[in-house]
Amino acid sequence: MCPASSQALEGEAAALWRDIDAGAIEDRVAADPAWAWTLACARWAGGIAAAPASPPSGADPRALVRGAWILARGAFAAHDRPLLVAWAEFAERQGSDPAIGSLLRAFRAHAEGDVPSALAWAEDASARASAEGASAVRVEAQALLAFALLEAERPGEAREVARRASRMGRTESLPQSEYLAGLALARVRRWEGRPHHAARILSALALMAPEPWRSWAAAELWLCGDPASAARIGVDARTPIGATTASWLAGVRPDEPSTEPLRRIVLEVEALLDPDAPATDAIERWRRGGPLPERHRGLLLAGGDDASMDAPWIRLVPSEPAARLLALGLDRLDLPRLRAASKQRRTTEALAVLALAGATGLDRETFFEQVYGFAFKSVTHQGSLDVLLHRVRDLVGEHGTLHRSEGGVALQVVRACLVEGPPGETPLEQLVLRTIATRPGHGARELAKELGVALRTMQTLLSQLAAEGLCDAEKDGRRLVYRVEDTTFSEPTRAAVLPTP
Repeated sequence: MCPASSQALEGEAAALWRDIDAGAIEDRVAADPAWAWTLACARWAGGIAAAPASPPSGADPRALVRGAWILARGAFAAHDRPLLVAWAEFAERQGSDPAIGSLLRAFRAHAEGDVPSALAWAEDASARASAEGASAVRVEAQALLAFALLEAERPGEAREVARRASRMGRTESLPQSEYLAGLALARVRRWEGRPHHAARILSALALMAPEPWRSWAAAELWLCGDPASAARIGVDARTPIGATTASWLAGVRPDEPSTEPLRRIVLEVEALLDPDAPATDAIERWRRGGPLPERHRGLLLAGGDDASMDAPWIRLVPSEPAARLLALGLDRLDLPRLRAASKQRRTTEALAVLALAGATGLDRETFFEQVYGFAFKSVTHQGSLDVLLHRVRDLVGEHGTLHRSEGGVALQVVRACLVEGPPGETPLEQLVLRTIATRPGHGARELAKELGVALRTMQTLLSQLAAEGLCDAEKDGRRLVYRVEDTTFSEPTRAAVLPTP
């Protein structure tokens, strides 16, 4: 081939690759078989074509390694570790692009739970891509670095890296890379105890991204405590991440995933729903009354019809320590549920305090302060305490015995049952923020109707949230509408194709 023809082919390949990165592939064609296969990979990733055939043999390794990158990224999004490993190894055999090679090693190390290697390879891929001006590789390397930093329990660093990746993906107009960066930023926000910010990112991505990104976004939305939005997105249960999400939505335990990060998430969620499941030290402390890890706070908002929002439940079994579980796990336990009428919520809270205190119980001063939130004074409060304990005894009924000694009170469990725990301090605030995040543009009247709250209460709360900078209020004609925005994330504006709802 003459030099001029060779240069023309080089220029065509470079132009094609730029279009693939940018998602401008719907009407693109490629004469070279290897690049035609890579284009077919990109069309599959964009949701506009079926999976490509096997790669052509003896073809241009540069095209093959790029096609393998696209397919490996799709396997990573689907949480399909065997497929990811297969395409990463295929790309490694081509050996034509060190930056992509390092990126795929980072994908693989993260899926296998090798955090040090994932960090090292992501940093190497980012440095190589920066030197070469390979924007898509750099965005994805930064996104993978954010995931690895989370696994290394370095959320502050992960936040800054994920924000940078999200900004770069949007600025460079790289749809597939932007989806990965958006999911990284959403997971970081969820880990930081901001499920409403995560939900805003995920609901925006789900409108634009094809599979398997949509199923991954649905899984993360479920973890944010919004199964309704996750169900509206829909999932492809043929993919591992889709199957996991479908199981969560159906209220059953998922099969153990093949990727290590998702496996850990599934096990942690199972420990929150089933008091007998193996648990990490942090979740075991929560079961006994300690704080819930921030990354799981969103799940408190998915209580269901028979559970108060933001209120875990407590399983009581004779001769065993009390153990908390999320309301999502209630249907797994065929036990009586003890909960006082809504006008006697304090009675339920008092029973929960005694349940977590165990057989040794509490002195009356500590018990009173935990229930009421202020110090006990015998002359003023003894009568109220006696009435409260009488109501607790009636609520417990045949399931336990209340023992009062000199200055103390304890609960002895006789029959297994479930007791509703006290709700959190600001459950309505969190639910309103999540609703605004997934359905931006609602006004106070719509939010009040949807959440069953008095209009004036909703108006007051929205004013407070806007004043604190937790949501934005915008004029829409004569009314105010509300949005939750992450400080970095911007809604995607383009994609290769709009998926069918």
